[in-house]
Amino acid sequence: MAEVGTMAGYQLNPPLLRACRDEEIRRRILTHLSIHDICALRLTSCAFSNMVTSSLFTKIRLSFSPSAFSRQCRIEALSRIGHHIKHFTFSMHHSDGTFLPPLLNPKTGMEIGFMYTPHTSLESERERPKYGSSELGNCLTAQYPTIFHAATNVPAFIRALGCMENLEHISISCPDQEPVERYRRSAVDYALISLRIAIERADLRHLTKLSLACHPAALLYLHPTPNFGASPSALRRWRQI
Repeated sequence: MAEVGTMAGYQLNPPLLRACRDEEIRRRILTHLSIHDICALRLTSCAFSNMVTSSLFTKIRLSFSPSAFSRQCRIEALSRIGHHIKHFTFSMHHSDGTFLPPLLNPKTGMEIGFMYTPHTSLESERERPKYGSSELGNCLTAQYPTIFHAATNVPAFIRALGCMENLEHISISCPDQEPVERYRRSAVDYALISLRIAIERADLRHLTKLSLACHPAALLYLHPTPNFGASPSALRRWRQI
């Protein structure tokens, strides 16, 4: 890599640069390089950066975490590369940290049942509390892990997918659920609800393919209607796929 770089004080190799400007030659070269090497090549010069950036970010994989969509710096970075992304893989593993305990009233110790009503647009985020009431919100904040609150942040999902204007293919992977845990409430299920709403609401006119490697209940949360936050207009998006 140092032979074609300028960062180490070397001049660009003109024959190599001309060869890489040919799309077919560049594609064949890149198939023999690791992601690490392509990233290194991208940093050698503006010329190589312009040539390899698109192929480097055509496919991206996200392992969902509490800060995956909430940090502004990450959304800003995604907005810079998002138009290159054509295949997005969303991965969220089932674990002890994603399963949710019964929600209890802090005064009586009785279990609280609540009807989840997600935000379905960026505007609704400003119109009402996230969980309907401050009392319920306080209970959920005190008793549920941060991964749950990140999973229910629908506007953050909409913002993230909205950066991927040329997205064609979404893969969803939710491994590691044991059959005996099938009926346990999990933050993974809430993340799938948020992802489904974002798919329906973001401007994804090129989306035509959806690949699933999920637990059985995932199909319920990904089904467009009737479902949490569903709207009749959402069916237009699913007809694309």
